[in-house]
Amino acid sequence: MTRESRVILLAVLTLLAFAVLIYIEKGAFVPPLPLFELTFLIATVQIAWWNKEKVVPAILSVTTGIFLVLSTQLFWTFFFNVEKLTTFLNGPLPQLFRLVFILLTIVGSIFSAFKQKALVPSILSGLFLLITTVSLFEYHDWMPVLAYALMVVSTKIRSAYQPFDQLWTLLFILEGIKWVTFILH
Repeated sequence: MTRESRVILLAVLTLLAFAVLIYIEKGAFVPPLPLFELTFLIATVQIAWWNKEKVVPAILSVTTGIFLVLSTQLFWTFFFNVEKLTTFLNGPLPQLFRLVFILLTIVGSIFSAFKQKALVPSILSGLFLLITTVSLFEYHDWMPVLAYALMVVSTKIRSAYQPFDQLWTLLFILEGIKWVTFILH
């Protein structure tokens, strides 16, 4: 197991440990959903640090993680009181940060498709692009899970930017847990 795979595994196990603690305290198995984006950023920064010689994928992945965190309510609670936070969250900036995150994932999938130079992985990356683009106009909870699953399969068939391909797996796991949680509750 590579050190990058261990970071992904450790991130998921940490979130599951938090969920178990919540289960012990509250009696309900609830994953710590607000920490998912921060977990993704921490894993991204660690993988980028270890592979800083691969400048473009490192910058793209860290920037993606930053914009994902900037789009969350948890991050902004440290800077605003309740009134200003409500006003800020109802404004366009958090949605703009989320849009930039989505566009950066689209850029990452396009880079992967061009680098893979194989038919099936490129088709899967294209399907990711299609589903992600459609989700901008008509969002369903299952769309990100399916889109990230396609990118995981695509990068497992033929790796594009190893070890940064591991981040697709983390995004898939995090979105999958969110989706299952929303379906069950």
